[in-house]
Amino acid sequence: MAEIHYQLQSDLPNAVAWLSGFRKQSNYAMSRALNRIAPEAKDAISGASRAYFDRPTQYVVKAWRYNAKATRDNLMVEVYPEQSREPYLRANIFGGTRGIKPFEARFKGIADTRPPGQVLVPGPRVRRDSQGNVSRGVITGISSRIAPSGQNSVFIGKPLGKLKPWGIYQRMGTKRKPYIRPLFISAPQARYDAIFPVEKLGHIVVERRLERYYEQELAKALATAR
Repeated sequence: MAEIHYQLQSDLPNAVAWLSGFRKQSNYAMSRALNRIAPEAKDAISGASRAYFDRPTQYVVKAWRYNAKATRDNLMVEVYPEQSREPYLRANIFGGTRGIKPFEARFKGIADTRPPGQVLVPGPRVRRDSQGNVSRGVITGISSRIAPSGQNSVFIGKPLGKLKPWGIYQRMGTKRKPYIRPLFISAPQARYDAIFPVEKLGHIVVERRLERYYEQELAKALATAR
């Protein structure tokens, strides 16, 4: 989560009577400036994801939201990922293990027997899109074939034998020569480095535009002050 904070503090003595009124106008102007900054910071972070991720999907690019609710007494706005996408993005922002990928979430409730600390990895024969992801249509097709038996049906679990890992498999071949094809197999959960500097990207926008927006809003506030 990236937060943009700006605390406006005066070094002047509080004894000057007019300073209180000016501070109110100044803080109000700063809150207006921050609220203008919030959507621009969100757009900058969304756009930068194309540079920091390899062929990012819209799930990643459009993950960001903003809260433009700064007030005179609370000079803060927030840029943050949409709640369901935050676990997936967290590892790329802070480092660590990744959250559930979109295709894994679609198997939620079906693949609940997955071993702890494992993730699902698409098999070599599973069709992917140009971004290397498994489409919703393919996931739906696989899910519709899940059955306890039958040619071309799909099952979830660990096949007999020690060599094949837990996963999602399709029954192939004939009765005389049956075999199974791995659609998704489990693999140890990888650790990710922090590659997406969200706070830095947000503060770049602040550094470039906040002063100008503040001056504009302060001029308006002073012009209308009573």
